[in-house]
Amino acid sequence: FPVRDGVLPHQPPGTHPGGQPQQFDKLEMARRFGKWGLELWELCRGIDTREVEPHRIRKSISNENTFLENLNALEDLRPPMHSMLEELESDLVRYDQREIRSLVVKMKFGDFTRTTAEKAHGVLDRSIFEDLLAEAWQRGDNRPVRLLGVGVRFKDPEEKVQMELL
Repeated sequence: FPVRDGVLPHQPPGTHPGGQPQQFDKLEMARRFGKWGLELWELCRGIDTREVEPHRIRKSISNENTFLENLNALEDLRPPMHSMLEELESDLVRYDQREIRSLVVKMKFGDFTRTTAEKAHGVLDRSIFEDLLAEAWQRGDNRPVRLLGVGVRFKDPEEKVQMELL
């Protein structure tokens, strides 16, 4: 049911859709909300018998490192990035059937603002990661870096199928 102005259709007077359904017994919830009331009664008590679907298509893979102390220079970021790229290469072995769509560098600064530099490219290329690192650093205007991440985004396998249909 849609919530309009914070109120559910047939919402009991003086109640809110958050925790207050717990105050009603199962019979009252069924009377007021029908079949959905029974489901809501269970859900607001943490009872959820729906099957978990753990199989989803991974959209990306990345590695990141939160530093114990902020790094203050672009040159200080290169060695940890190279280590993370080695890990990423190793992780990608499990996804060799997936096509890479783009390369990504994520940077979080000491003030907890962040930026992501990304470039469309189909293979892992260290020189592009170097360029993305410099781009992200420049966006940060020389602010100290707290976290650095490198990764790839995969092409959507469904996208290829749809394109073939056209």
